[in-house]
Amino acid sequence: MTKFSTLIFRLASILFLVAAEGCFPSGKRPFLIVEVCLTNELELQAFKAELQSISSTENMQLVDGSERTRRELEEISRQLGRDLTRPQVINIGLHRDDGVGLSVADVGGGSHELVIGFGEGSNPEDARRFASRVVARLEQKWSLETVDPGKGATGMKECR
Repeated sequence: MTKFSTLIFRLASILFLVAAEGCFPSGKRPFLIVEVCLTNELELQAFKAELQSISSTENMQLVDGSERTRRELEEISRQLGRDLTRPQVINIGLHRDDGVGLSVADVGGGSHELVIGFGEGSNPEDARRFASRVVARLEQKWSLETVDPGKGATGMKECR
């Protein structure tokens, strides 16, 4: 990975954490962050379908802010005079009224690498049970890596 790619990856990780904090009503950082590497567009579509299914099963609202985020990256690119856009932008959240939920964002760089942050809202115990269910469900189809607490995502070797 080049120095520029590493910088962009770290910037994406920071932006994810900032976005995740804003998406969770409690304003807290995610209590659990995992990474997943999808190998192609078909897997990405299957992943999105899985999120929709989880949303229905868990009685959560799914919000797909991907298009808005893509437009915001275009605007930032214009302001900076540097192209930060990419072909695929993912910014999806699943949330309940009590703030329990998750946020998914891509890390950029042209891969289908996603970072998933889990928010506890006002029900930490239920949030942890929810996260366990979701992680177990996703691991049936994809390989996940847990990000060490207090650290940012560093990228999965298989996605580089």
